[in-house]
Amino acid sequence: MFVADFGGQKMLRTQHLEQAHLWQDISILIFVVDAQDTGSLAEAKKYLEEVWQLIGKVNPKKPALSIFLHKYDKLKRKKLAKNVSKCIAAFRDYLGFASFYLTTIDDGSSNMAIIQSLYFALPDLMLKRLLEQEFLTHFESDVLPRFSKLVPDASKSIPEDLRVELRNSGIMFGKTYGLGLQESWMKYLTGQYSPPSQKLSTNTLAVSRKGPLFLVTISNYRDSGYSPDLATTLLDGILEGISGTLRLPRPRSSGRKRQPSRGRLERKKLPK
Repeated sequence: MFVADFGGQKMLRTQHLEQAHLWQDISILIFVVDAQDTGSLAEAKKYLEEVWQLIGKVNPKKPALSIFLHKYDKLKRKKLAKNVSKCIAAFRDYLGFASFYLTTIDDGSSNMAIIQSLYFALPDLMLKRLLEQEFLTHFESDVLPRFSKLVPDASKSIPEDLRVELRNSGIMFGKTYGLGLQESWMKYLTGQYSPPSQKLSTNTLAVSRKGPLFLVTISNYRDSGYSPDLATTLLDGILEGISGTLRLPRPRSSGRKRQPSRGRLERKKLPK
């Protein structure tokens, strides 16, 4: 995967439009608009029209298009309502096929917009590999080891500020993974795809039509030398992110013996 960042200065825009080869073999175009500067909308619209026209000439199929209305900052949202309306009106010709996102660096909206844009543009095979079939493998071989460096002593509790950061990281990972589940579940219901049943040591990932939408049975990793508090914090964050993406009820806390009902998501600990 190759990512190119095109600067927005006038001189650079002119150079980019003169180099048609830069726009070949594109899977997705992310166009960023300053939502706080409506005075530049006409110029931005003209540039997108020129780019989109050029892309059409050098590609047999036009790419996916995402338009970010950026700098939609939390403290200015009431004042920016009219600006957003003007932005949408300016790019109304793209409403039928482009994805629009309100983004800001104040929260995770920019990251999620990029993740969602890539998700809908990248090949299915890549998505299944990254977001589905290797979820538990990735958690065990990459996520836990990396975060465990922040909690080297498994016997000690995690400081609260670090716990919040770990959980937020887990939520972001879960939201990303939830996007993959979302499409796979729809394909599964329509008979286009059979989700994997995967076993890793004591862990099982299972998806069932008649049972819960998503059931993860996973060990507490104490025997692996990881802090149980670390694994719990990360997993709870991941499951919260998944449930938020799929708009499921919030995950129930571990330790309850009731079986998950249809459409509910849980985390269960295996006994030692």
